[in-house]
Amino acid sequence: PTPLPTPPPTPSPSPTIAPAADGFSAVVAACARVSSGTCQGQLSTLDGASRFVALVSFSAAKRGDTIEAVLEGPSGPLRTGPYALQGGGSGYYYAEFAFPSLAPGTYTLTALRNGSTVAQTVLPRN
Repeated sequence: PTPLPTPPPTPSPSPTIAPAADGFSAVVAACARVSSGTCQGQLSTLDGASRFVALVSFSAAKRGDTIEAVLEGPSGPLRTGPYALQGGGSGYYYAEFAFPSLAPGTYTLTALRNGSTVAQTVLPRN
């Protein structure tokens, strides 16, 4: 019998974040620093970093929504803790992550709204 070629595995699609029914949207970035709600020195990797500021910019938020940033990867999750918004509309939230060392690997910076993922950024570390 002649063996049949095996088709290559189909890669699983990366999860997409569905837009909120109420129009809320967000982006998250890792920044060297934040000034007036603007990312200064956006990081694309965590190589050489021992700290960064997570900036979550959002629109169509509701008063009382909670916003949080989480860094997940080989060194485990690092959380900032949720912050309850005092008003609604557009704005930003930022929090500093400081770490003495991180294991090499792929890290995901995730923005949460009321505990649900609303934005993500992937940050490798060699």
